[in-house]
Amino acid sequence: MNWYQSLALGTLILLGGCVEYDIVGGRRVPPPGRQPTELWPNTVTDEFEQRPALASDILFVIDDSISMEEEQTNLSTNFHAFGQFLFGSDIDYHIGVVRGDLSSTNPDYPDYGKLTGSPPYVDPNTPNGPSVVTSTVDNLGDAGNGVCESGMEATYLALTEPMITGPNAGFYRGDAMLTVVIITDENDQTDFGFCDLTLPDTLDWAQWYTNLKFRPELVNLGIIAGFDPADNQTPTSCSSVGLGDASSAAAYAEAADAVPNSMTWSICNPDWTAVLIDLGIAAAGLTREFSLSRVPAWDYGDWDADGITDEPVLEVWLDRQDGVGFVYLEPLWSAVPDEDNPWDYNRVTNSVVFTVETMPDENWVLKALYPNSEEG
Repeated sequence: MNWYQSLALGTLILLGGCVEYDIVGGRRVPPPGRQPTELWPNTVTDEFEQRPALASDILFVIDDSISMEEEQTNLSTNFHAFGQFLFGSDIDYHIGVVRGDLSSTNPDYPDYGKLTGSPPYVDPNTPNGPSVVTSTVDNLGDAGNGVCESGMEATYLALTEPMITGPNAGFYRGDAMLTVVIITDENDQTDFGFCDLTLPDTLDWAQWYTNLKFRPELVNLGIIAGFDPADNQTPTSCSSVGLGDASSAAAYAEAADAVPNSMTWSICNPDWTAVLIDLGIAAAGLTREFSLSRVPAWDYGDWDADGITDEPVLEVWLDRQDGVGFVYLEPLWSAVPDEDNPWDYNRVTNSVVFTVETMPDENWVLKALYPNSEEG
């Protein structure tokens, strides 16, 4: 992802005067040695470090009922999109799989929540780790009878006694990042009385899950279930060629809303690449979206009828750590973000968003400078 050699900067207005820039490849670039400066009155500088997790526990909770064969194959086929951020890295990862159908036909009955496969989980010392994970997924089968399908309960059982010190011993670590990915074509039955559950309320489960770590940012939740393929967020029944039908994931949507770091995806969307990439990034402790502490003032510069200005209101710099200090690289294009920029500004979330290809590398520092829209 070392992409940052030819990035450019637009014209800046500084205390009423123009800063000159050279034209390189049709774009304006800053003069050598230019450093980030306070370009506007009341300038805000937000700083972020792209620091990967030292250790990360990842649990896939997969529905193994009779209707899930195609979905299991979809995960297995696209698992590389997730694993690329872990395998071959310096992260001490644990990856395990449990069955989400808690019926009497579950092959692990009565040990619900037991990690399945051999070895029970994959770590950096596991030979052919990616193949071991995909083989475990391929061998889940579809023996579950659908009487009790609860990915949330299966998660709870896998991460508590007696499993956590019994069959699953060694998988969960209190100081590691935790990512749970639930994949099912049924709504979770936590709230519907079909199962004898430990945490029968969705919000109780979400609170338990979030509180497993002392900092919420150490907990991630991914749910691939019955959501609208158009937005991958609205719970609804859906169907697709090759993947069958799915029930509305209303309970899972409620859980996702209550867990701060969560993402959802429609199981009826045949392409899971995007969500598996973002889940892999999150499991690695990385991010491609950086939330600003204030809202930039967008009233600087002269705007044309298309909402475009040559005068930037948000400037983004990347620093590279070289063992001695920080070296300023060429700043990224800082005019109003458009399709030519390596990053974009999301006004809904008030954040700087990179693509997978352009997001900062490990241990890089990002600085965002902008005029504050808030007084004081």
